[in-house]
Amino acid sequence: MLVDSDLRRPMLHRFLGVPNDEGLTNLLLSGGDHLDGVLKPTRFENLRVLTCGPQPPNPSELLGSRRLGMVLENLKRVADVAIRVQAGYSDDTPVQLRNSPALRALYSNLTMKSAVDEEIASDDARVELALRIDEAVRHVRSDDWRGHLARERSIKRALYDILLDDAEVERVFLIVKAQSEY
Repeated sequence: MLVDSDLRRPMLHRFLGVPNDEGLTNLLLSGGDHLDGVLKPTRFENLRVLTCGPQPPNPSELLGSRRLGMVLENLKRVADVAIRVQAGYSDDTPVQLRNSPALRALYSNLTMKSAVDEEIASDDARVELALRIDEAVRHVRSDDWRGHLARERSIKRALYDILLDDAEVERVFLIVKAQSEY
């Protein structure tokens, strides 16, 4: 996120080729609660810009106001959320899954039924099931297993030993197959 706080001679909007109709001055005058429409996408991936907006007659007063702190705090919250989204997990993602996109994909796509058709009572049980599936796949998979029928069958057998349901094995296998970690 880039913020053009030069309220006297704003330039970022020209450099980045974005409109300067709304921006920091609007947020400072309104209290900075709503960021909709003022954070503009740029031609650079994952970069948003908060332009200056209309040039105010009193830039130093606006930048010296308490509202600037509120605006910056709101921007910080938006940036924190963007970082978590980019990382692929949120605050409530179990710690064991944070470093593995494959584990997060398994966890997110597991049905609420275990191998014996009993309801999974907690998120801990889903984490445990995802970890068991991950371990089994890593144990039985061999290099270049995708598209090789016998190697794919060995992974499906390992999944069946855990899930005990053919339809669920096929569904989870598609998730496993889509993960580059495996």
